[in-house]
Amino acid sequence: MNIIFISANTISNSNVSPTYTVKTEDDKVSVVADSSEAVRFESGQTTFTNDVVMSGGLTVEGTTTTINATDLAVKDK
Repeated sequence: MNIIFISANTISNSNVSPTYTVKTEDDKVSVVADSSEAVRFESGQTTFTNDVVMSGGLTVEGTTTTINATDLAVKDK
């Protein structure tokens, strides 16, 4: 049986591991896995604190794209 807790700004499910909690605050929505924030959606940006895996293509549109990485591999088909 799943137990889901709902309060004014929080939804959480404590019967799965890790425990996921969705929090809202002003113009932000955060998804927390156990006690670590996994993703935050804000007006104008989204922040991921763990690996992001995309099984489809990636299109980046913008004037400036910044990549901050120790190792970067780019393979052209």
